[in-house]
Amino acid sequence: MDILEAIRYLKDGSGVSSEARVSLTEAELQEWRDRIDKMTAMDCVRLYRFAPTAHPVFRVDLPLFDYFLEHFNKLGGMTSEISKAIGW
Repeated sequence: MDILEAIRYLKDGSGVSSEARVSLTEAELQEWRDRIDKMTAMDCVRLYRFAPTAHPVFRVDLPLFDYFLEHFNKLGGMTSEISKAIGW
């Protein structure tokens, strides 16, 4: 199971600490969707690689990760060039 599958597996929220379960308003969620829409593939990978724990985009109790992943895949997903550029 890779990390993306593991995150989907934990969609029930059991992988999120209680202090990270602060709800976001619909306006805040839309603000994040707008940010994601402006990201390049490199931006997506950098965020995924370097985001702090409980970053809103990667919280399993919010709908942003699926939106992020769909956007990233539309951009072509992970490439060897991007992987090398960020040091993976």
